[in-house]
Amino acid sequence: MDRNCSENGKSIKLFGFEITTTTTSSAAALTSEKDFMGRKIKKGNRWTEDEQRAFLKGLNFHGKGNWTNIAKDFVPSRTSTQVASHAQKYFLRLLDANSNERKKRKKSSVF
Repeated sequence: MDRNCSENGKSIKLFGFEITTTTTSSAAALTSEKDFMGRKIKKGNRWTEDEQRAFLKGLNFHGKGNWTNIAKDFVPSRTSTQVASHAQKYFLRLLDANSNERKKRKKSSVF
């Protein structure tokens, strides 16, 4: 979808960044989607089978919620934040595989 502004050269300040309008529709003139506030956004790497096995061993040893120790002791290739995120997805997948419990927990729409 192409978005153009008819007021060329007009600028506004938004979240501490100055944004100037241009009439060009070139994608090169726009900030890359992979570049956010000057930082590159890395797409996550899939967990390997070895990492998954180590995660499960760590979960069994340290228990649910002790992501820092699981990351440090069992999956040193991942940060504690990555381990916590993986665990969240892991438990949601377990719920989906075992029952429709997750679907029952969703709030119904008001519409």
